Amino acid sequence: MPDFKSILQNLPDSPGVYRYYDNKKNLLYIGKAKSLKKRVTSYFQNSKSHNERITLMISLIDSIEYTQVATEKESLILEANLINNLQPKYNVLLKDDKSYLFIEYTKNDPIPGFFLVRKKENISSEYYGPFTNTRQITEVMKILRTIFPYCQERYPSQKPCQYVSIKQCNAICVGQEDKTAYIARNKLILSILNGRTKIAQDEVKIKINEFIASGNYEHAAFYRDKLNLLKDIGEKQKIVLKVAEDVDLINLVYQQHEDGEIIGSFFVQQIRDGRIINVFNSIMSGTTEEDSSSTLLDSFLFNYTNKNGFQIPLMWSVSEFINN
Repeated sequence: MPDFKSILQNLPDSPGVYRYYDNKKNLLYIGKAKSLKKRVTSYFQNSKSHNERITLMISLIDSIEYTQVATEKESLILEANLINNLQPKYNVLLKDDKSYLFIEYTKNDPIPGFFLVRKKENISSEYYGPFTNTRQITEVMKILRTIFPYCQERYPSQKPCQYVSIKQCNAICVGQEDKTAYIARNKLILSILNGRTKIAQDEVKIKINEFIASGNYEHAAFYRDKLNLLKDIGEKQKIVLKVAEDVDLINLVYQQHEDGEIIGSFFVQQIRDGRIINVFNSIMSGTTEEDSSSTLLDSFLFNYTNKNGFQIPLMWSVSEFINN
């Protein structure tokens, strides 16, 4: 195992998310911390207190990365986003089946809906997670249902479900709501689960303005309260851009060897609505051609855009690593 002494000494005593990689740059684990310094350091002390699988994971750690955030709540949201997108091996292995939840969206059911489940068993469903903070994700889904009512019945019935009476389902279960409108509302929930809270906020603002224009101030106030709930959810996510933009930030740090070979490390941050939803590293080796750092970058961008499409703007920077 590498000597992490200098890294641990320089970790900030602030909230954030940390990531462990093995010597092949495979992502092992993602965790959140109220204090990055205290939490990460704890892995490399008091080894007798670790169980067998944690001890094995620690033995595989070759490099450590972290992202600072402003609050502990932000670290919870960022951790959930990264785990959902990156699915690190030990986030699953080190968790008991009863200790985390997935959000299942049953998109192909007669009545599509959202359910908190322990396992990903339905290949026709979409899954979000795992979420390590059960209480928080349960509360978030309760809030979302009050803002965008959805049904918990998978099939139409003769009797309204229990959520109709408390206005958290618009009675699609008994045929009193158009399915197209219902699906459109579900898509707003999906946008929030993908980190795009602004899309949902804009829809609610339109409703508020419509009710104000028609003089229905009671309904306008009702949706104003829903908008405030949405803003609260959004503010718990790490905001890195002042404008709610979608952009992928790519930073290349390279080093030229005496034999002409160039080694480059790419660090990518995927940002949606001004918030980080994904980060990852990639290592590439270059050629002995002139200006090979540009060749390396061009090669990475070509592969990256082919894999991810051209819909999201890219921003990149290049810097040379120089040994002191």
